[in-house]
Amino acid sequence: MLDLGMLEQRLNQDALLRARFIADQVGFLRARGLILSLDQARALRQVVAQSKTDRPGVAGGSIAPLRLQLTTKLFFT
Repeated sequence: MLDLGMLEQRLNQDALLRARFIADQVGFLRARGLILSLDQARALRQVVAQSKTDRPGVAGGSIAPLRLQLTTKLFFT
């Protein structure tokens, strides 16, 4: 089972892992057992793309701001 809280911690602590997530969010999560619907995958890609335009260099920063948006967009819509 995928623990999103633990994954968030790992992504915030490991720049290489974070870069892999940013490069292919859907594939990254799928490889860890989380299957997203097409709408969820689209929403996730949009959130990350928006984050990258809002915060240049996001691959080296914290993804914590994405967590709330992902939770809202992926699980409550």
